[in-house]
Amino acid sequence: MIPSVDRFAEISALRRGHIAEIPYPVLLTALARSRTTGMLHLSRKPVEKQIVFLDGVAVDCRSNLVHETLGRFLVSAGLIDDQTLQSALPESLKREIPLGEILMEREILDAVELYRQLRQNLARKLLDPFTWSEGDFELRDVTEKPETTLEVRTPQLVLTGILKLTPSKSVMEGIQPLLGEPLVVNPAPPFDEPDLIIGGVAKRVLAAARTAPQPLDQLALTSGVPSDTLGRVVYALALLGSLAPQSGMAGAAVGRVRSAVQATEVLIHPPAMDAMNASELEGLKRRVLEAYLSFRRKDSFDLLEVSEEADLKTIEHAYLRHARRFSPWVLEAQAPGDLSEKARALFLAGAEAYAELVHTESRGILLERRRNSRRDRANRPTQPMIATDLLDPAVQYRKGLEFLQNENFRRALEFLQFAADVDPQNALYRAEAAFCRYRLSPTQYAEASRNEIREAVRIDGKCGLAFYYLGVLDRDDGQWEDAEDHLRLASRLLAPDRRPIEALKELTIRRKKRR
Repeated sequence: MIPSVDRFAEISALRRGHIAEIPYPVLLTALARSRTTGMLHLSRKPVEKQIVFLDGVAVDCRSNLVHETLGRFLVSAGLIDDQTLQSALPESLKREIPLGEILMEREILDAVELYRQLRQNLARKLLDPFTWSEGDFELRDVTEKPETTLEVRTPQLVLTGILKLTPSKSVMEGIQPLLGEPLVVNPAPPFDEPDLIIGGVAKRVLAAARTAPQPLDQLALTSGVPSDTLGRVVYALALLGSLAPQSGMAGAAVGRVRSAVQATEVLIHPPAMDAMNASELEGLKRRVLEAYLSFRRKDSFDLLEVSEEADLKTIEHAYLRHARRFSPWVLEAQAPGDLSEKARALFLAGAEAYAELVHTESRGILLERRRNSRRDRANRPTQPMIATDLLDPAVQYRKGLEFLQNENFRRALEFLQFAADVDPQNALYRAEAAFCRYRLSPTQYAEASRNEIREAVRIDGKCGLAFYYLGVLDRDDGQWEDAEDHLRLASRLLAPDRRPIEALKELTIRRKKRR
């Protein structure tokens, strides 16, 4: 499904719909093109997700999945252990401070690493729905600006999601209208850097398409990209408007969506700055990120670090100190653009805080809000409650394995499939569920199980269990060479697990019997 410009506009105006009719990558692209601000509610029972967009950029995602919480994400990444998580969570709730900041205070993570993990966690949550072929969506208004300082460029997310997670069937349906059409590079695509940075195989495909208009089969030859990967690349680039049918480009003028940073004119010429060495730049980066992670949830007193009784002179000194610390001009010529953007946001937030505190009426309103907040906190229970109603695929997976041990394949499949549906980026869950289905009925589910295990391998090329199961399926189907390749790879990835070795021995016996 590659919508026209008018159809994209119609999709972005929809208040609700179905993923089966408007696939998730199409929906995301429409919201990015229209620079939508709102909350996208996604539902595929029992999974619920709420994604917040500001000007078409994804800035937050909440779900009912326990493995998507920051704490579990950091545990799975090996950055903290369960004991650290269990001690930090109550403190986070009691002090109403995000978990990441508690970990920074304890010097478990620094600001740079925390910011990187927060962005990866957000991206992972946003990627899951690329695997959905059904579900419902609803676009709601955002009543309050979110406190998050994260952002994931939506076009980049679409490119990654299609290349990595979109089911092969959906990709084939998406490129169907392009088959036989000469494809060309759009000279004025709707998305460009920094919203969309094209590299790797996608860059090779675009380079090949620039040489001459050519259909998909010819593009496979000139680009050297394997056909299965090429289909994904072409679908993503066509959806994002970077690649288009030659017939559709005649006389077309496609307007470019420019980021707020690109569209902003720089009216102030920064003064020349002495070059910083690597150590100074790294220190400044940590300081900017540490402040940036929390500034949106701070009020003017906290941001400028002044008391409620501070006089105007104290406030003025505090503001000038803040402005010196986060002057974007220091970074513009010496650091990546995203870091200078963050410094600019902090600099401007400081100016707004100063204006609020020196204005008698606005300062009085803020003081009243702070008094009400303190009163509300005093009336809350002293023992914070930790939510326990989140879906946990790891628990379902373990239950499924227990049934597998007793060869109760039908009950095992219920739990394993639940785990795979809830966490579709986990290749282990998907491979285990697919092979369990095969064991339940080899004749009925052989092909479906093989396709699902191939998807698991594509998602995670280091999932030894998936290669092992694929080798067993190949062996049972008499595909001796493929079976041997997959089982040998599995033996390396699963070592010291001997199951692939035993399967290779069985393969040798069967081949001899067939001769």
